[in-house]
Amino acid sequence: MLCRKMKSLALLLLLFATMPLLGADDPGIAQAIAQGVALHDAGKYDEAIAKYREALAADPGNVSATYELAYSLYAKGDYAQCTTLLQPLADMPGVLQPAVLTSLGNCLDSGGHPDEAIAAYRKALAIQPDNPSFLFNLAITLSGKGELDETRELLKRNATLRPNHASGRYLLAQTFDQQNFRAAALLEYLRFLAIEPSTPRAKEAAAHVVEILHRGVSSDGGKNINITVDPDSRKEEGDFGSWEMMISITGGLRFTKESRKKSEFEKTRDEVSSALAVLLETRSDLGTNYTTTQNIPFFVTLDEQKLLDAFAGDVLLPLDLKGGDAWAKKNAAALQQYRAFIAAQAR
Repeated sequence: MLCRKMKSLALLLLLFATMPLLGADDPGIAQAIAQGVALHDAGKYDEAIAKYREALAADPGNVSATYELAYSLYAKGDYAQCTTLLQPLADMPGVLQPAVLTSLGNCLDSGGHPDEAIAAYRKALAIQPDNPSFLFNLAITLSGKGELDETRELLKRNATLRPNHASGRYLLAQTFDQQNFRAAALLEYLRFLAIEPSTPRAKEAAAHVVEILHRGVSSDGGKNINITVDPDSRKEEGDFGSWEMMISITGGLRFTKESRKKSEFEKTRDEVSSALAVLLETRSDLGTNYTTTQNIPFFVTLDEQKLLDAFAGDVLLPLDLKGGDAWAKKNAAALQQYRAFIAAQAR
């Protein structure tokens, strides 16, 4: 599961770093706040807090000092004081109210009050319904409570609004998988790996990709390959039953005599590449849903650019499978072209 502290700190950093120094016309107050920010950035939270309190002693209603103080208290893990500071500001109308509400939600959530945090996030979203950061924060808290249907819908909106948000895609892939949407989960993990290909999370995502490809496929060690397809696979995210069957058949090919001659990396890369090739051939039969409108076009573009094979190998490199280094050296030019394409997409 995604770390809530990472989520909260990332959002608070964005919010507090971009807020103007409201009420800081006095040069002394402005200087104290600026010094506090510099100390916070240096990891000296106690000294930063002292500077903000100095500013508030001179101007108790200074909004910027209050925000920054809450941020430093949050960084120290003092969620109770962070909450106390922000609650009086949460009902103040104005352009900063949604930011206050979502920051308050972060403090409440990290402080062990998810229901109150959810209420704060919902109030922020009522003001800015298409703010992806607010959608993502609410999704994380709902996910922690096991409310996965709404989590899924929020994360789909987040991914539609900001396609390159890696954490959102990772949590969405996990949610799809938890809810037994095999095809949607597989493609979401792959989209995540295109954005974040070489981190500990990437290794976990790549392992999930392999597990999904091999799900329901086994061999007795002889000529018999067993393929089991889940009859209860959910359809709310589209009917991918035929493609899921083809994924399993493709996964079963690893047990054939011909495949045994290949390295583990080559076998797995072939499975990813073949599964995507079949998907593109049958995409016209998959209807209109989140996956067909938001993810499949990405793979269509890779295919058009003749980068699908490089992608299929690159997403597996974090697993350090036998044969991966040799493949990467042999396909260095194709990998460089693929990575340049992905970098351009992220701009």
